Amino acid sequence: MINQLAEEYSNQPVVFLDYHYDMAVPPAYLPPQTRWDVIQASVPPGTPLSLTWAVVDSGRRIHRGAETTDVALTEYRAMVNDALLQPPKAEINAVYWREDDSVNILATVTNNSTIMLSTANNASVHAIAKEPGVQYPTHTTLHPGLNSAMASISNLAPGETGSYFITLPDLQPTDWENLEFIVLVDYQTGLNLPYDQLQAAFAQPAPSPSSIFAQPNSFYFMVSETEPFIPEFSSTILGDPGVTWKASVDKPWLTIDQASGGIGDSIVPTVDTTALTQGWQTATIKVVDDASIWQTGITVTIFKMREPAEALSRKYLPILSRP
Repeated sequence: MINQLAEEYSNQPVVFLDYHYDMAVPPAYLPPQTRWDVIQASVPPGTPLSLTWAVVDSGRRIHRGAETTDVALTEYRAMVNDALLQPPKAEINAVYWREDDSVNILATVTNNSTIMLSTANNASVHAIAKEPGVQYPTHTTLHPGLNSAMASISNLAPGETGSYFITLPDLQPTDWENLEFIVLVDYQTGLNLPYDQLQAAFAQPAPSPSSIFAQPNSFYFMVSETEPFIPEFSSTILGDPGVTWKASVDKPWLTIDQASGGIGDSIVPTVDTTALTQGWQTATIKVVDDASIWQTGITVTIFKMREPAEALSRKYLPILSRP
């Protein structure tokens, strides 16, 4: 019915996204973690998993367990129509550029709400990649959400404007030209309460590509409490000669050996495995040139297994990209 609703609302500012949850044990794939965290917050902690699970405005409105198509259509239309009546509470302007199998997004956000957006209420800018009209085996509709990432908002008072850099890693679409990138702002309305979305917008192509890039720009590792070892890994910053850069990290469990350098220098990250939680987690190293014109990102994704865990047979294979 999602395909039907997408047709019905095709002339409205509405985007439908399909995140398919694999019910196998263990699941072969999961929804993108940054959005799955928001979706799970729409119900009280400990609520059993129940599908279907439809969320509007990051959880301001939800419906779970529709047993018939008619019920689903009625409930989902009501939620979407209610969302269309809500005033925008933020202004978003975003651009994107591709870097091998990743996409970088620079979003400028103005907080037009009365809410102080900060880490205290888990306020974030999210970017989501969607390839409309394609049926993936890992999704159930023609509106697959392929991947997502986010940048935390540390402090953005009502009326203030801030800029946020996000890297969407490891994209493998059937057609790069068909991709859409949705950028949205949301925050959690209270402890163990749902999120609310202030505004969403499509990112537009940047006028020119980045003149710096990282190689490799994505790393993936699996650990457990009993086997926390991660080998040393590094990424080299390449680009135009003479460019200098600064680097920062968005998660406390990842540190880097140097926060500045030049073209050809490498960044060596270190993961604090004691600070990891079970499941998937991703940190982004943002690298920006000293003139604040060009940016690139390096993502480090860790999966921490539940205990007791089976013995791990590991192959450390960073994702290499070529300029």
